[in-house]
Amino acid sequence: MSLPAKGASLTLVNVWATWCEPCLDELPLLAEIHTELRGPTFSVLAISVDSARNNQRVKDTVRDWELPFPVVHDADNRIVTTLKVSGYPTSVLIDGDGLEVARREGVLQGATGPFLSKVRAALRDRG
Repeated sequence: MSLPAKGASLTLVNVWATWCEPCLDELPLLAEIHTELRGPTFSVLAISVDSARNNQRVKDTVRDWELPFPVVHDADNRIVTTLKVSGYPTSVLIDGDGLEVARREGVLQGATGPFLSKVRAALRDRG
């Protein structure tokens, strides 16, 4: 892993599914993170790996949870291979060059957990 270059943007990519109870439990925290840290150098992107037949379910979840960040439906599960996801949810912090800065497999451990501490440190390091 490498640290992002000064001034480079960071994206927190969260891979989830509507059938994954821990994923759904994590959505409010992702919304909180997005609201707290969003800006020109940080964003949250959620990618659902639900099958194509669950497209409406994904849309309904986004609407019902009033998610304030972009959500992409990857019915072909391409992101699983690209990010080497082995379980859900998985969160990966990616810098502006597409390099992985930090990873959390499993539910984020609250706003002050180790993964989010890495996110905040990476944002501080960029200055």
